[in-house]
Amino acid sequence: MWHCGAWLVNTMNTKFYNPPFDNMKRRHSLPDLLAIERSSAESLPDLLAIERSSAEARAKCARRMPPTLAGGASGKSTSSITSRRCSLPDLAVEPPLDQKHGSKKIAKRPALPKLPDLALCRGTGSTAVGFTSGNRKDEKHTVVLSTGVEVDVSQSFCDLHGPAVLQKKLPPWMVAISHIADRVEPEDVAEHFCPPRLLPHCQKHGLTGKQSIDQLLGHDLMLRRVQEMCARHLVRAQVQYLLTCPPCTLFSSLMASNWTRMSLARKMSRVREGFELFQFAYYTCHLQRLGGRSYVLEHPSRSQGLLQDAIKSLQEPPNPGKVAVFDQCMFGLVSPRGLPVQKRTKLVTNCEKIFETFHGVYCDGAHEHDVCQGSQLGQRVSVHCQRYPPLMMVAIAQAIANDRASANRANRRS
Repeated sequence: MWHCGAWLVNTMNTKFYNPPFDNMKRRHSLPDLLAIERSSAESLPDLLAIERSSAEARAKCARRMPPTLAGGASGKSTSSITSRRCSLPDLAVEPPLDQKHGSKKIAKRPALPKLPDLALCRGTGSTAVGFTSGNRKDEKHTVVLSTGVEVDVSQSFCDLHGPAVLQKKLPPWMVAISHIADRVEPEDVAEHFCPPRLLPHCQKHGLTGKQSIDQLLGHDLMLRRVQEMCARHLVRAQVQYLLTCPPCTLFSSLMASNWTRMSLARKMSRVREGFELFQFAYYTCHLQRLGGRSYVLEHPSRSQGLLQDAIKSLQEPPNPGKVAVFDQCMFGLVSPRGLPVQKRTKLVTNCEKIFETFHGVYCDGAHEHDVCQGSQLGQRVSVHCQRYPPLMMVAIAQAIANDRASANRANRRS
């Protein structure tokens, strides 16, 4: 027996008996472990006090909750809720458990009422403030033009451009200007909504002209006094040829795609500005026609403004006009990258020479076209293409010079 016990002791001391935790060094000795246990026992009352305060806070939150969330409606007390252990007080109480299926019942919150949006609506001469609610689909937002016509901007883009928005009859102030008797030195050419682009080329042919009205030059044609100044100059100077090209932003095909994404205030501003300026352009063309003089109204071929009954009436006698259709790429219109842009355009004119010069000049297919939308080289292509190519201005000036020479020959014969 003694030999067996000695052998067992020797075997345990050898390297062959190596339990998995025997070679691990103890991190703490026995006195250290006793000291740690003593400190844990001393801190136990503090932990119990913290747990007690957490339970009291949870019970206080449960008392403040509605009965449907706190369990009062279902007959359950909050003791089971407040007995949950958590290091921090709960800010919300969990919904009660379904006893039958064990799933949580989610209490539905009451739906908040949809508040109306405050929209600032600009009218003519005054500012109207109203509420627009998304729940009312039949609500209308109208813009009153200076002619008294009301345009509803809440309708679609196609319905917006009714055929009778522009008025055919001249207003009283325009009729009074047409009867002005005093005259000044006669002029041959004037251009509206355009900086000096045609006048320099006309002066090379011996034609005279001084008036170039455009927003870039500081002229605001939305003002009545500026419109009266332009109309008075046409009558007093007996301007023989007028080139007018009102903004086509409201009437273009690009606006049709952007109409649904625009805000109400922006729609009302666009509608008021677009129709007011186009109405004035019609007034000046009608004034020229009544005086036996010539006019040229330029707009894109797909413009909704050319479908107005007032514009179509310019093709009726007396002194009827014609519509010339052409592509500006044949006159050198290019994009910011230098590629040709087709941009099919219409000219409503009662000058026979201008009609013969431009009508039917379509693209010959010898080049590729760039798209007239988007941005290139830091600028919008549509804004860049608003500037007429120089060859187009040269062709208009040449046609005016030829028509003027023909009129002078006819006067000498008579």
